[in-house]
Amino acid sequence: MIIPKYLQVGDSISIASPSNGIVKKNKIHDLDEVIKWFQNNKLNVIEDQYTRKSVNGTSSSASDRAKELTKLIKNKQIKLIVGVTGGDYLVELLDEVNLDCIIDNYKWVQGQSDMTILLYILTTKYNVMTIYFYNAAALKQASFEELSSNYKLLFGDKIIQNDFKYKMRESGEKEISCWLSTSNINVTGIIIGGYLECLIDLLGTKYDCTCKFIENHKEEGTIWYFDINYMSNETIFRCLWHLRNAGWFKYAKCLIFGRTEEESYTDISLDEAITRGLGELNIPYIKNFDLGHSSPRIVIVNGSKVHLVCDETNHSIRLI
Repeated sequence: MIIPKYLQVGDSISIASPSNGIVKKNKIHDLDEVIKWFQNNKLNVIEDQYTRKSVNGTSSSASDRAKELTKLIKNKQIKLIVGVTGGDYLVELLDEVNLDCIIDNYKWVQGQSDMTILLYILTTKYNVMTIYFYNAAALKQASFEELSSNYKLLFGDKIIQNDFKYKMRESGEKEISCWLSTSNINVTGIIIGGYLECLIDLLGTKYDCTCKFIENHKEEGTIWYFDINYMSNETIFRCLWHLRNAGWFKYAKCLIFGRTEEESYTDISLDEAITRGLGELNIPYIKNFDLGHSSPRIVIVNGSKVHLVCDETNHSIRLI
């Protein structure tokens, strides 16, 4: 795996809009606060020209977004690209952009949700590590501990992240929430995944390089993580069925599921949805992980080797 160069004081980073941009005043305010945070930490911030635009769910046309992303990737002064927000339409960018330009311009790319499409392809096709964490406008929600982990990782520090043991309600109150596993888990492997809805979009397309990626890392094995939002247990079951039958779990050592509301219209539990989706595969899994569209969140580096523990005394993930 290719590790992009870690950041140094004075480096330039970019906030990009390959999916949607932002126009709501509260989001603009949050973004401005995040930019100040980056600047206070001695980083120069460059926005692409569409970050503060949004029409029908996109920051601009697929062609314009592709040109802007290509320009940012080719800019050797930029060491990190952070998506400004998620959305629904990043997939159409793939038909307009040639991501081969990353080969001569390796750099960190970070984002969440719809940004999965870009991150996943960069890691599975181009073997470049990417970061699954808050998009730029949402970083305002992050706690000091979350921001610290993100910052340390970008600057090359080794980090161990532990179960936060809570989640934030929409009211701003903390609610007890812990990782739950089917058995004691203590595994090491290459971590990969993203927003489950987006991964299903890529499945079986010409942009799906998953099977080749996991074959290249069969000796280490893979640890899969899934960010889930607005999915019923029935949909989760069907998604896992698809991924299993596509061969994605061939060398899987463990699966990680982020927080989900566990909604069902046929009265099946999340555990049943997972076990039925995995069929004959006996893969241990963790659910209620600090991952998803709620806070707090673990920083995940796609393509990195991690040591994952979830037992009676220790809930942690360590970047090796």
